[in-house]
Amino acid sequence: MILEKFKNLSVSTQTTIVSQFGYPVAELVDDYFIYLLYQYSDFYVEIKCLRSNYNFNSIHPFSAKSCYLDIYLNEIDISKCMS
Repeated sequence: MILEKFKNLSVSTQTTIVSQFGYPVAELVDDYFIYLLYQYSDFYVEIKCLRSNYNFNSIHPFSAKSCYLDIYLNEIDISKCMS
């Protein structure tokens, strides 16, 4: 699936696709939110949840070329790819 087509899907459909077929890549946590990064197809999807109860807050799909990926680079574990 291409990124633009994915963005045109409903939020419910996007989250279902990512939860079933996305590959978890990284997780970031701040005082209020947990940010879960998944790779799906040739792009990434960030799911933002409330830290207190894991309730869904938002979804943000973006290109692998996006500078948005930079905030996750230190959290991505590639060791599984090396063995």
